Order: sequence, then C-alpha cells, then structure tokens
Amino acid sequence: MGAMNVSSRRNFLLRLISASAVAASLQALPPDRRSGLWRLAAATESLPQPGSPTLNSIKRHHRLRVGILVGSAPFASIDQNAHEVRLITAADPPPLHPATGGHTVVGLDADLAAAVAKLLGVELELCPINQFDALFDQLGRGEVDMALGGLSRTASRASALAFSLPYLTSGQEVFVLEERRFTTLAEVNQPAVRVGVRDGATGQSFAVRDLNRAHLCSYPSVAELFVGLARHEIDVVIADGPVGRDFALRRKLPLFSVERRRVTTEAIAIAARQGDSDFVEFLSLFIRELRQTGEFMHLARRYHNWLRVDR
Repeated sequence: MGAMNVSSRRNFLLRLISASAVAASLQALPPDRRSGLWRLAAATESLPQPGSPTLNSIKRHHRLRVGILVGSAPFASIDQNAHEVRLITAADPPPLHPATGGHTVVGLDADLAAAVAKLLGVELELCPINQFDALFDQLGRGEVDMALGGLSRTASRASALAFSLPYLTSGQEVFVLEERRFTTLAEVNQPAVRVGVRDGATGQSFAVRDLNRAHLCSYPSVAELFVGLARHEIDVVIADGPVGRDFALRRKLPLFSVERRRVTTEAIAIAARQGDSDFVEFLSLFIRELRQTGEFMHLARRYHNWLRVDR
C-alpha cells in the first residue's frame, strides 16, 4: 500500500492517542479489572482499515510474525531451557508459547508478542533465532513484522532499524565466578585477562571501547559464552544483568558483578523495519498503555528473580 495522505495519517494517530487516553482513565481500577477492560475497549471499537503497510498486512493475513532472539531468561528461552524457567518460577509459571519448527518459547518478550497479537485480534507466529545478525536480517527481508529478544536501542542499530519506546531499562555487567578475583574494571583491563563477549551484543562494543587492553574472546551465543566461563576458558563475561542472573539461577553457581554495578545503561525495545512510522507509533503506544494500566508489571512479576534490579 502506498503512503498515507495527511488527513488519514492524522486520523489514525488521533485514534491511537485516544486509546492511550482511555488507558489512562483506567488507572484507578485494580490491575485485574484494568487488564480486562483495556482488552474489551480495544475489541469493541470500530476502526477503519489501517493505513500502515505493516498493520494492514498483519490484519489481512490475520497473523503477527515475530522474530525472537532466544537463549536466556527472562527475555526468551526455548525448549528444555523454557521448561527450566517454568520450574524456577513454579509458584507462578509463565505460559509456554508455540513457535515455528515445533519449538516452545517462554519469556517476557514472548509474553509481549502474544499481548500485541491479542490486541490486534490475530494469530501469533513466533520465529525463534539465536544470533543477532540473523534476527536483523530476517526483519530487514520482511520475513517477520517485528523483533524482540532483549534488544538494546542504540544509535548504530537505529541507523538501519526502527525502535519502539523502551519497555525495560537494563545494562551490561562484568561478571566473575570469584568475588575477589577482580575488584575494579582497571584490574580487568589487562593483557592477561580473557574477557568473554557475545558476537554482536552491546557488551562487545563496551569491551572494545573500555577494555581494549584485555584479550577479547567472542562467542556466538549466550549459552556458549557462559559455558566458557564455567570451564575457565575465560576469566570474565560481559552480559546483560538479567542474563548473568539467569546463568546463576540455572547453574546454581555464585556469580559476582565487578564493582557491583552496570557498566552501561540500555533501553530495551521492540525493533521494526524503517519506513512505517505508524506501526512504530502503534508499538510505542502499546508499551505506554501496558505501563499505564499496570499490565506490564503483571507480565513481569513472574520474572522477578531476573529483573529485581531492572525495569
């Protein structure tokens, strides 16, 4: 579909803003009632066909295709790892989401994708993938409508991708197995120290910039990165805070953060293709409404063990 004219674009955005105002008016209600009424309001409104090419395609095919980067809780875990997450959260286990290839996925990002599909009244098709570059290529080729997976919104990525408002604030931490091994980043930044990073992750960028004297070791996945740490192939790991806590929870091993702080602060958001600003605006308003109604906290509470110092 071609570009929207000014009038139809204005009407589309006004309807989205009106929906946000409805969400704000529900804030005084208890969370369980807010959630139900929010979905009811979305379902009973009579709206025109979307002018957004992406939303129009989703509605026409009655399917939301979501690329999801799998590998670690709380964002997205697959198959056996997904069942481990449910065991850790046995008091309030998150749902299992079917994915392409006969896989199952569990995680906050899968829950968010399901919420978007439910709001749009379409089926969800989760497409799991385990590498950043492959995920972004999949999105760029139009094989999926949006992408999730604990994705940090950076200027470099925004040169080729569009991002929603952030739904989570997190950051990279420098993790070690022995608390007294390194007490400062200056001690880590030495030629004899082997620093493990994941290919394409923001932790890799931090290491190249701030730990350039250390010996960098790249791994293709989170699982291989932390296996390398457990086998003492590397001395430290740079990873998202929740990802490090995931390793500690699963392995039941102590894991310590050097200087006990984040070394970066990152906004985690939904990624989409550039060129469809109305779809990105829709995703941003979706995130805003989740927060205004308390729905996001309802989704995130199951993952408290991973997110206790984030959000």
